Amino acid sequence: PDLYSSLNTFSVREAAIFNEKYPDVPGIYYQSYSSLMKNPLSDPFFALSSAAMYLFDGSNDGLVSKSSAAWGEYKGEIKSPSFLGYSHLGAVDIYKMKYNFKQSMGTVTDIPEFYIKLVSDLKKAGF
Repeated sequence: PDLYSSLNTFSVREAAIFNEKYPDVPGIYYQSYSSLMKNPLSDPFFALSSAAMYLFDGSNDGLVSKSSAAWGEYKGEIKSPSFLGYSHLGAVDIYKMKYNFKQSMGTVTDIPEFYIKLVSDLKKAGF
């Protein structure tokens, strides 16, 4: 794997190229969420990237900033009541941990519950 090339795809320039090449499709519903690492200790794997991103683009999950994550109907930022916050890897449940976080869909206790509720809400909306 080429880590530099992979990370370069997250640059502002490359994101603009991607967005131009793959515009939103009319009639498709897009929604997004963001998460927040409140502290570099939230995820040691993203400690340095989170700190660096915070200086240039504000709150982030260690890989994606809040401003970059917002796409389509932005549903809000997933926030943990703990001092650590919630990293990008946590969003895919890589650590298999119980979280207590609040976001626009209410309070849930773990990642699978978040996704079950998200899909349930989409079904109720007719998707």
